[in-house]
Amino acid sequence: MKVLWVAPSGLLGEALARLVGVVVPEAEIVMIPADHAAGMSLPEGPAGLVMIDVDALAERAPETVALCASTYPEAPVVAVAEPRDAEAMDRILRAGATGYLPKNYSHAMMQSVLRLVLEGAKYRPVLPDARDAAAVTSLQDLGLTPRQAEVLSLLAQGKSNEAIAKQLGISIGVVKLHINAIFKALNVQSRTEAVLIAVRYGVVSPQQLRDAEEGRFSLDWLLPHMHHSHLKRESVLFRKGDAGKDLYYLQRGTIRLLDLGMEMGAGEVFGEIAIFSPDHRRTSTAVCTTEVDVFSLDAEQVRRIYASNPQFALYLVYLVARRLMADRVRPA
Repeated sequence: MKVLWVAPSGLLGEALARLVGVVVPEAEIVMIPADHAAGMSLPEGPAGLVMIDVDALAERAPETVALCASTYPEAPVVAVAEPRDAEAMDRILRAGATGYLPKNYSHAMMQSVLRLVLEGAKYRPVLPDARDAAAVTSLQDLGLTPRQAEVLSLLAQGKSNEAIAKQLGISIGVVKLHINAIFKALNVQSRTEAVLIAVRYGVVSPQQLRDAEEGRFSLDWLLPHMHHSHLKRESVLFRKGDAGKDLYYLQRGTIRLLDLGMEMGAGEVFGEIAIFSPDHRRTSTAVCTTEVDVFSLDAEQVRRIYASNPQFALYLVYLVARRLMADRVRPA
């Protein structure tokens, strides 16, 4: 995917380019100096995403947004800026931006917004003034009932409708009704938007998003969707070069990745690199060093859940990033 980043050279541009690289690992990032953007000839060919630092463009920002939106009609155009008043945001969105991304968002929130627009949704942030923010001390202040507040908190943990129903002792149909009511109260169209609003107001902790970054994310809710296997010691789960068709969750025992010199223990997830890499091939042979119980999720299920569950998607993004960083520092 080609990603165009219209911004001045400097640390912010480099940081956001790296952020895009985490969300879209295969991205080809093309930097366009902001002081040359308006009126210039943009790169030919399709683009998958356009990001514009509208602060750097000042009064030329709407013109540049409109130019990019018309040149790349299939690509989401994301305006990146310091928080502005509603009229300033709407002016940029009317010019053709798909989303408006405040620079003071945490990395986890930025990644959620980027995933949202890449999935075809629009994003306009809620930017409360000081008086409004002070008035919001609970989710009820956002117009939610206590039960809806519970449901939103569980959504922020990445739980499925089934898991929420089980935890709260209600039916899946009732969960769906609560979620629809939450969307209506917050004036949003998706789970990610609802969670972002709650995080923005500070009534759902950003820790729930950081938990996914650090791998503190329960996968128990996934087990009913996964295939279970019991393997004996010295069994080979897969070999280097095999087609990578599954993501694995090790429930019991240990598995060694021979070529990487790594050992997976109970509770760990592995096999994600082959699913998301261009050739979809295993990079190491996996051998059971004890008897194991392992659950697997096929690639199509992984992609479907990735698109529908923000915290699971964030968990996988950081899992891939950590694996790649570990591979870079591993001695040859």
